[in-house]
Amino acid sequence: YRGEWSEMTASANETYWAMLFTDRGLYRSNDRVEVWGYLRDRDDQSVPASVVVRLVRQGTGSADTPSVVEATVASRSAGTFTASLPRVDAPTGWYEVQAVVDGDVVVSRWLEVSIIRKPPYQLEVTPDRSAVLSGDTVRWTATATFFDGSAAASLPLRMTNYDDSSEHAVTTDAAGVASLSATAPRVAGSTY
Repeated sequence: YRGEWSEMTASANETYWAMLFTDRGLYRSNDRVEVWGYLRDRDDQSVPASVVVRLVRQGTGSADTPSVVEATVASRSAGTFTASLPRVDAPTGWYEVQAVVDGDVVVSRWLEVSIIRKPPYQLEVTPDRSAVLSGDTVRWTATATFFDGSAAASLPLRMTNYDDSSEHAVTTDAAGVASLSATAPRVAGSTY
């Protein structure tokens, strides 16, 4: 056991303490991928002088596989490193970001390149008060707007009260607003 379940992959090199992260897991085909990580030798605590951070297509986990894009970066004395993989016109699909030291893949992380669609509207839900005591009634207001700022009228919404598992169907009015009142549950033996 190496401390992290994600390090139990075939591409992990057990001679290093290793972590690898990306700024997110889903990218557009022309997004820049920001990467950071940590590498330190388990035996002598040394830090590699440089790390090759590469992006490869799914199913091509070997360090010999041609990369879609790569960057060679210096490690800091603590073992940390950062890399910025430049924009490429990558086809949609799954990719692996690899940290390679001396020709060996030390640690890797998966990411997906896909089409990211903006949702048709945004929804903001706010309570009428910021503090609630047991038994108080709270009015929740949902405001739906399109991204140009106009109201999303006649939008059916479903609000769930997780305290009693009840569901309530509401519809936004002409201003894009819908409201629902709910009572905070009373806790047995509580005076608050």
